[in-house]
Amino acid sequence: MEETKTSNLTDGFEGDIKAMFQKVQEQQRDLKKRTDQICDMITQITGKTPQELEGLTSNSQNFSKSDWEKIQKIKRENESKMEALYKNMGLDYKAEQNKHNSKVAQKKRRRMGGRRKNWIAVE
Repeated sequence: MEETKTSNLTDGFEGDIKAMFQKVQEQQRDLKKRTDQICDMITQITGKTPQELEGLTSNSQNFSKSDWEKIQKIKRENESKMEALYKNMGLDYKAEQNKHNSKVAQKKRRRMGGRRKNWIAVE
């Protein structure tokens, strides 16, 4: 009898987790869709690629001191929110970021074929 109660609780819990996971995936798709729409709109208006815009927005010299401080404050707030979200999911945000950054670096090295760019050969 007690085993049945436990399995019912476990089944209900797993169902809740699956429902939450599906909801998060749906929200991610919706967010990506909206982000892509905004990015396309900004690209059309400015005539710049997303990479060019990222380069412009990551340079403090393109903003007044107060605007740059506001941008940095928003970045810090978003980072702390992401850390809290990852912590709630039982993950380490910094470790996940490091994994992502190392994968990006590996892709860059692969593209270069293991060679150093603009390397002067010593003969």
